[in-house]
Amino acid sequence: MSKDFVPSETQPFADIRHHAIWSDFHTLVKFKIHNGTTDDHYHPDFYELVFVRNGDGLHAFDDMEFPIAGGDFFLILPGINHHYCDARDLEIYNIIFSGEIIEYFKDDIGSLTNYHLMFNPPGVVKHMESALRMPDSFFPETVRLLDESVREQNERNEGARTLILSNFLRVIMLLCRYGEPLGSNKTVTNAYRISMVLTKLNSSFDKSWSLEQMAKLAGMSVSSFRQQFIRATGISPGAYLLDLRLRNALSFIMLKKYSVSDTARMCGFRDSNYFTRQFRKKYGLCPRKLLSGIDR
Repeated sequence: MSKDFVPSETQPFADIRHHAIWSDFHTLVKFKIHNGTTDDHYHPDFYELVFVRNGDGLHAFDDMEFPIAGGDFFLILPGINHHYCDARDLEIYNIIFSGEIIEYFKDDIGSLTNYHLMFNPPGVVKHMESALRMPDSFFPETVRLLDESVREQNERNEGARTLILSNFLRVIMLLCRYGEPLGSNKTVTNAYRISMVLTKLNSSFDKSWSLEQMAKLAGMSVSSFRQQFIRATGISPGAYLLDLRLRNALSFIMLKKYSVSDTARMCGFRDSNYFTRQFRKKYGLCPRKLLSGIDR
């Protein structure tokens, strides 16, 4: 990769705004080989998805160290200062991107369990707790896509931006569909269980859900489930489900195909008056007025 294209490793953080090939999504793919210990660095405004192609070492942050090896995927959240140590021919791809790109496509990929494990804002779990492994059957395709992205980024051929973005999304889809949780410790297991519930809620938000049903789906007690859910998402299960229903209700209203009562029913609200109150509370406008405003 050309020298003027790679963010400086001598700075405490790398601002990719002037290097990313997309000005809005700020997508950047780098490939590096590490040995020994690297310098600390962080990205204050961007996510960093790391894919280990070969070798092994330790990923260090927050006074913790986690072993990593070929096939591992893990997400580094914005502002996390980290480095690698005891690296032995550690070959890694750094996929750096803004959160907007995941937000933009979440309505489609949000039905996949691994999406919630990796990307659910503000993060289902932190850092290495959400690490995944790419199965061997999809490993060659992942490497091909990332190698092509690095090459296109260097050469800047016509259509390079679109190809890099499409490859990035393809890698994300492979990861979300086929990635397997690393290890078998309790933290990872709980994170994966919660992500399974989130996936089910996103695909069945119109159904009647009780806290007991959610806990049963996760294979946890009610108290443990509620605690782990809040840890994962920052809000209670009930608050998450309500917000999910309201966001989908807004999408239905924007389609201009359904009445307020039909929208409420399709989004899991048994009482249209309650739906209207909650909608107005979230969006500052009752759904009927919004619907009439769209019609104009």
